[in-house]
Amino acid sequence: MARTLIIVDGSEDAHDLWLAGQSIQRTLTHAYLPAPLVYGMARFELNWYQVQYAQTLVLYLVGAAMSETDLAILERRVEEGMGLVVLHASNVVGGSITDEGRFGRFFEMIGSRFTTHEEFGRFEVEVTQDHPVTQGITSFSTDDEPYEFSWAGVPGEVLAVRKKASGETVPVVYVKEVGKGRVCYIALGHDQRGLGCAGFRRMLVQATMWTGHATRDTIRTYRASIWPPEDLDL
Repeated sequence: MARTLIIVDGSEDAHDLWLAGQSIQRTLTHAYLPAPLVYGMARFELNWYQVQYAQTLVLYLVGAAMSETDLAILERRVEEGMGLVVLHASNVVGGSITDEGRFGRFFEMIGSRFTTHEEFGRFEVEVTQDHPVTQGITSFSTDDEPYEFSWAGVPGEVLAVRKKASGETVPVVYVKEVGKGRVCYIALGHDQRGLGCAGFRRMLVQATMWTGHATRDTIRTYRASIWPPEDLDL
């Protein structure tokens, strides 16, 4: 069973962090992926008990800052096998995280750094690679804020893209491995319109499973442990 922790942190000027976290939590819980929701990235050194058993972290950040010690511990945990699902603005440069001497390492770990976005609107997301994160998804429309980024560190494997009006193709979803850890970045999720999109929700669940090394069989086993077998539709 993938033990998941959702962390939100940063500026709420343009994003409702707690509401987003609750939406993410509902999606994962509905898929039988229990996921506590907490605020703040300052929890790897002092509040270690909240993440010590986590197999994957789902991050919804907007320019959040971390201490150098917390960042070093997070890097080590990922290298040792903990997964990261990195959503939307979590690769935005802002606040203390603009200190490239320390926090440049964070962007290298997750694989990208925010550059710009177009106006909020409807666009098509096209899946370009068959992968556990994109299983069962070919393309879908969503109402969201179309983010763009530059690669940081080792580039990821792009799984889904969107096309700009100019015809240029922009990555939307990618995956990469950091040591024994798995990372998935999904550029979607500005507000409840994007977070509630069926295509996004399926990607979120499957990204959480993949980064946490969970399988559908482990989900079924967990589900059977909390519901009477006669009530199951497996």
